[in-house]
Amino acid sequence: VIELSLLAKLLMSWHLHKPSDIHVESKIFMSDFDILFHRVYTPEKVQALNEIYKTIYAKWDSKNGNPLNFNETLFKHKSYAPYWHVFALSVLICEINKISGDFVPYPDAALRVINDNGILESVIELAGNSVDEAFMSDSDDAHDNGKIFNPPNWFKSSKTINSIRSAVRKSLKPYSTEDKKRIAEIKEKLKMSKKDFEPRWGSE
Repeated sequence: VIELSLLAKLLMSWHLHKPSDIHVESKIFMSDFDILFHRVYTPEKVQALNEIYKTIYAKWDSKNGNPLNFNETLFKHKSYAPYWHVFALSVLICEINKISGDFVPYPDAALRVINDNGILESVIELAGNSVDEAFMSDSDDAHDNGKIFNPPNWFKSSKTINSIRSAVRKSLKPYSTEDKKRIAEIKEKLKMSKKDFEPRWGSE
């Protein structure tokens, strides 16, 4: 069981790559409704997205502490941050498989490969760290330039999409020998076929 509003936000984050728009209800259920819901979308994909989200949300739930050691200010914004985390995972899978940003992975295919290779926690941590890195980098840039960094506005900005994309790419080029070995293992286990990807919704 999944609430329609939650499913819409997950679809926007994973398939449209527009987590910046999830706070606008009219955007979800009016202007983007046809894109989100007037298409064939299997129960398996819905279930996969829901499972991915539940695992991700657990990293932002304060009752679990802060298991990934996110920036404390970022961690407080669990109304938005988990959807950016979902977006980052979608981007990460594409980057590892050298797939254009105009495509996204089918969530059920991605989850199957991830679970079969036992790397769910690893990829979710890597994607989450990319969100954290982008947040802190943009915050530092604002302060260095004498500007006020407003976290709620950061989540609503389309510029954040590029910030997280850049952070994901950076995460896949580690410096230490240990991290290089870890990333190489994730890349090897997360290899997917081109048929496991589809055009990003809205760019078809």
